[in-house]
Amino acid sequence: MNYLSPNKFGAARRIQLEIRRAWQFRFNWFFKSRSPQEIQKRCDMLIRVVEREVQEHRDKEAAKEEEAQRKVEAQKKKEADAQLSAQSVAAQPVVAQPVDSQPVVGQTDVGQAVAAQPIAAESVDVTQPVAHPVASQVTSN
Repeated sequence: MNYLSPNKFGAARRIQLEIRRAWQFRFNWFFKSRSPQEIQKRCDMLIRVVEREVQEHRDKEAAKEEEAQRKVEAQKKKEADAQLSAQSVAAQPVVAQPVDSQPVVGQTDVGQAVAAQPIAAESVDVTQPVAHPVASQVTSN
């Protein structure tokens, strides 16, 4: 529409004349018979649809950029937290705890005495869950 009339006055009439002259619409009598007002309404509607699509595309792009920015900030925060925790762990001295060779006697919830067996450090598999001896005695009774 701007090509035919930059100020938009008389654009529909010029579009109607171009449609009647164009070879692409040679046998399209319905399209050739439209009035300038109908052509103007159709052009206005098409322009609104295109503007809406462009705005949706811009909104999606802005959302993608915002999400990418949030991910970058989260990654930076993770790295900073990891670095801070590594520094705090390095600052603390590591003290080895000796394994007690005497069994520990404790009191369970139901009042039974339970003797816990000491566990050697090399026989512990930290990837497997450990069954609590008190819980297994309580459920077996």
